[in-house]
Parts: sequence; structure tokens; C-alpha cells
Amino acid sequence: MPALGGAVRFVAEKLAVEAEALSYRDAHLWFERATERLQVLAPGHGDEHADAQARDIVRRLGVLAMSENESWLKLRRQRPLSPVI
Repeated sequence: MPALGGAVRFVAEKLAVEAEALSYRDAHLWFERATERLQVLAPGHGDEHADAQARDIVRRLGVLAMSENESWLKLRRQRPLSPVI
């Protein structure tokens, strides 16, 4: 019974494809909106307000990418199976 439970848990963790796909879709939307916003702001032409907003957008995207990377690593790391007690 514990072996079956471990096998089910292993497969469930490895095949969490739907949640991962939704996460990637959400991240894609964030990056699309940021691209549109950065095109409107046109930073780098002497407008301090636009430059500050652009830096904030890029910082937030970096935080988003780092958290996504952390989630991906947590899902993919190889660790020994331990019995559920």
C-alpha cells in the first residue's frame, strides 16, 4: 500500500502539466502587457517619469521571472521518495 501511494504521488507531481501551462499563459500575458506599456512610454528619451516607470516594469517582470523559475525548479528537482506517514 505505501508503495502504491508513493507511486501515485510521484506521478501526480511529475505530470502537473495543466497547472504549469496555466502559469506560463499568465506569465506570457504579463510580458505582453509590459511590452505594450514600454512601447507607449518610450523610455530613454530624457523623460524621467517614463524612465522610472520603465525601470519599475522591468523590475516587476524580473521578480515574476524569478518566482516562476523557483516554481519550475521546485517541481523538477530530483529528490528521493519518502513514505507518507
